[in-house]
Amino acid sequence: MQELLPYDLPYAIDITLYKHNYYDRLITSYLKKHSICLAVPGNEESFIVNINDFKRVILNKFSSEISTMKSLTEVEIGKNVNSLFFISKLLNNFHNLKYIKVNISNKRKFTRLVEIDKTKSVISFDYRIITSVIDLTSYFSRKSEYRYINDILKRIGLIQTDVFGTNVSYIKTTSQELISLLSNFEATLMGDPNEPITAGMDKYIQSIDLIYDIIDKKIESDNCRIIIVTDYVN
Repeated sequence: MQELLPYDLPYAIDITLYKHNYYDRLITSYLKKHSICLAVPGNEESFIVNINDFKRVILNKFSSEISTMKSLTEVEIGKNVNSLFFISKLLNNFHNLKYIKVNISNKRKFTRLVEIDKTKSVISFDYRIITSVIDLTSYFSRKSEYRYINDILKRIGLIQTDVFGTNVSYIKTTSQELISLLSNFEATLMGDPNEPITAGMDKYIQSIDLIYDIIDKKIESDNCRIIIVTDYVN
């Protein structure tokens, strides 16, 4: 069994670029000229680009800027950072990313410094995870490894059974709904805290913890769509 990591989950994200920022304006212009942009119905200030086009444009047009930023110190980054710094990080970290939705903001004044307290600020970048995929078939090689996770998904109502023995290849939910359902199931499973945990209960708890570990704070707070790919057969 391979290890599931939060960075493996994001499938689609959206980012915000600013029309009146020099580099953001360049990025937007190059994307529109050198990639296939999908329109967002009812929103002229947004478009969608597949990851291959996005990477090609960023790496071909801004390779020198990205290379320069890699050598900056922490202090220098705070003074010189721009969207390219964060975009390159996202492209490197999100291994299974397939689509990026670009939103164009007309704000003239904005800051990427977020104040933590009166003495400390951090640099941030406005992006949101739209869709994440938990592909269990990529991590479990034997059907026996699916047993407890599939049973949990069935018990919390995400897998619906029918009389025809349908093969359930994927399940749709949201990150916050999934966490809530698992939390409620775990509380029911544990029952009386004074009772010992049996071997069977421990297997369920391990499966729940596996999901908890890969849904990090960002995925949960964005309440993104979650697609769980499994091999369940009634």
